Amino acid sequence: MIQWWATWPAAEDGEDTGVVLSDRALLRLEQGGTLDGEIAPAALYQSLEETWAARRARVGTVAQSAAADMPADVAAIVSRSASLDATIVDLAQERALSNVDLQVLYLPGLDIAQHALLTGTTATAPSAVAARVQAIERYYVFLDGLLDALPRTDRTVMLVLQPGRVTTPGSGLLALAGVPARRGATVSTTAESVAATALYLLGVPVAKDLAQPVAEPLLAPAFTAAHPTRFIDTYGARHLAPRRTSGQPLDQEMIERMRSLGYVK
Repeated sequence: MIQWWATWPAAEDGEDTGVVLSDRALLRLEQGGTLDGEIAPAALYQSLEETWAARRARVGTVAQSAAADMPADVAAIVSRSASLDATIVDLAQERALSNVDLQVLYLPGLDIAQHALLTGTTATAPSAVAARVQAIERYYVFLDGLLDALPRTDRTVMLVLQPGRVTTPGSGLLALAGVPARRGATVSTTAESVAATALYLLGVPVAKDLAQPVAEPLLAPAFTAAHPTRFIDTYGARHLAPRRTSGQPLDQEMIERMRSLGYVK
């Protein structure tokens, strides 16, 4: 799991949560210092820290290309978002993070860029507004290229999109690609079915107390026939104990980062 929202701390003391780069992991890698629950397992921090400079150099080149030939104010916004998303995708190709049964990425760049370009502007000239809309359209193409650059394997890919920072929730999108996917299938489902569908594709029993079932209309009939859904009554509730702090907290740095990205006023 890389950069997923609200995943800090990555693991409680003695808890095995798998490989997690929490929503504070990039900030820790930038700032350095003693780990404070941003990355699990903790031993992964050192190897990522050693390759951080080379990674930032690669990502910087990619981010510059995403903002090429844009007005300076627009380019600064797009480059910042592109750098963030490109860093996450680059990390996803690390062997320790890619050689897993399930890899979950959160790419916040589009939301950040769209919010900054369309709600954080005083531009009134039609040409200035048009340049910002065009930049968002180009960012979609940039994201498509980022994901297409990931190593092609026999993995199944789930793409989950949901409008962010809106007063009225809008419709999202769940897209499926790979062997289990039914070609050309379109179905109306809910966000709650994502978890059940992911569990099913992993071959893990689906809990009966989940809010929604597996989105079977998206799955090839031959696949579901060969792999019947298995069930378990419940996995129970997860109880988080009070966490003992250690290392060097990034609380204020995280607040400033959120403010710079437009999430905190």
